[in-house]
Amino acid sequence: MIGRVIEQRDAITSVLLDKEMTTAVSMKKLLLSNDDWDYIADVKKILEPFDVATRIMSSESQSTIAMVRPTAHSIVKKFLQPKDDDSEEIHLLKDILEDELRTRFLKTTSVAVCGLACYLDPRYKDLRDESQPCRQKDKDALLEIISVENTHHEFQTSAKDQREKDLEYLFDPERGLSGDLERTLSFGNKTAIGKEIDKYDRELTIPKGDNPLLWWNSKRHKYPILATYARRYLVIPSSSTPSERVFSTAGNVISTKRSCLLPDNANLFIFLYQNREMIEETD
Repeated sequence: MIGRVIEQRDAITSVLLDKEMTTAVSMKKLLLSNDDWDYIADVKKILEPFDVATRIMSSESQSTIAMVRPTAHSIVKKFLQPKDDDSEEIHLLKDILEDELRTRFLKTTSVAVCGLACYLDPRYKDLRDESQPCRQKDKDALLEIISVENTHHEFQTSAKDQREKDLEYLFDPERGLSGDLERTLSFGNKTAIGKEIDKYDRELTIPKGDNPLLWWNSKRHKYPILATYARRYLVIPSSSTPSERVFSTAGNVISTKRSCLLPDNANLFIFLYQNREMIEETD
């Protein structure tokens, strides 16, 4: 909207200066000075990255919660740093916006889901904008989640491991009942997880425009444990916009003229409309 106002500056000024169209009182209130127009132009320049970030975050493909912190960091570092020629008002605006971004999205007091997702996203896995304690905190939190969920039960599924467990139970029941075998398996799995994380850390980041899920699909055999958690966290959208679009679609499908539409049919129509691009590609 600010951009349109700047584009129409000459037309707005002409209307306000036309005494037949604008009263003297209204002209005095609404007519902007050159300094006012310069301030509006500066505000537009500051808000442009927010507009771009909003469009990206609102898209329905490849915009995951992993993008939140890197995007906020980028805006703060590249667009909200004070400059020598900034006016006092612009300097204050930058300070307010930076404070809001840090308060809402860049807290480091606890590990949030977006921090874990950021680490598991090959586009931002290096966490270069985060402090070293914050990076370590994200990794430790991920290891803790894997440990709490007893992931060795999920990943120790080969026939050889199961056979060894059965033999241990039959021929050395005391050891099996005492839990020594479980601790051994757990220790071995933690070592495997640690090796996966070490190798994953050495991977190069991928371009920001690439699809992280496709990358993980190609690496799922190399990192079977981390790939499972990547699928869990990287499907979380960066905003509620996609779900709000679904509600808008539902409002268009379920109308007064379709009041007798069965719930199953309504769900089917909404599903088909929201996935129409995929259906067209298959055709």
